[in-house]
Amino acid sequence: MFAKADKTTMVTKLRLLIREEIMEVFTQILGEEAHEEYHIERSHRALRPPRRDGLPRNIIFCLLSFRLKEAIMQAARPQAITFKDATVSLYQDLSTLTLEAHQALRTLTCLLQERRIPYKWGFPFNLQAKDNVWRTLRWPNEVSGLLRALNLPAVSVPNAILDSHRHNLTYRTKPTSHS
Repeated sequence: MFAKADKTTMVTKLRLLIREEIMEVFTQILGEEAHEEYHIERSHRALRPPRRDGLPRNIIFCLLSFRLKEAIMQAARPQAITFKDATVSLYQDLSTLTLEAHQALRTLTCLLQERRIPYKWGFPFNLQAKDNVWRTLRWPNEVSGLLRALNLPAVSVPNAILDSHRHNLTYRTKPTSHS
């Protein structure tokens, strides 16, 4: 067994190593636009058991600067990132509900990709697609209207997940009354 001080020192060293490697990846992604100091609020391995396939767990980090995060995410999109002979992928940390809604719209996003129609995800949940103007999908009942506006054929979208998502958004954004 390790003494408590030894274990604390080991954890601290591991956290510093993770932080240094994150900064190296950011510098690789941003190239000349690299920042001397990336203000990382926190970083750690995913809080779950080690993977069965032997690959390391995901690294989760939070940057203090939204602009820096957006610059890194945008610069990382078009390129394959390799770091120490491993492929690195960057993803936003999204809620389970949002991930399910993205999955429910997969047939639609595949169609947009196939037709080379630019699209992007909005927060907390919307899908924007552009022909000559940006068109926004916010609710499940708007799917057919978006398809018509973009001159696309009908696609099957499971409404149950999107309806569940809509209810969650409606519930969270409902104004509260203070008596």
